[in-house]
Amino acid sequence: GYVHEIDAFDFIDGFSDAILELKKMVYDLVVVTNQSGIARGKFTEAQFETLTEWMDWSLADRDVDLDGIYYCPHHPQGSIEEFRQVCDCRKPHPGMLISARDFLHIDMAASYMVGAKL
Repeated sequence: GYVHEIDAFDFIDGFSDAILELKKMVYDLVVVTNQSGIARGKFTEAQFETLTEWMDWSLADRDVDLDGIYYCPHHPQGSIEEFRQVCDCRKPHPGMLISARDFLHIDMAASYMVGAKL
């Protein structure tokens, strides 16, 4: 589904500990996520931003600070015209990663990406 409400969001067991260990290893922690639900009219950018603000606050409460959250609201078959497009930011395209790299000066060769899908 399209998780966009705080009540529907849950961190998996062990996530906070694992991400805290990565932070201790001096990795930048960046979220890059496709959010086609925005383009499809399932939820708004404001609703997604509320969720990410809560997620950021929840992690900070566990001593984990995110270095950035990048999202792609586009989809080629979106019902919201503003977001109906083919773009370079939608994964598997590298646009969000390039933005994070450029803003945070990330060494991509020394980086890891963890995802929910292959």
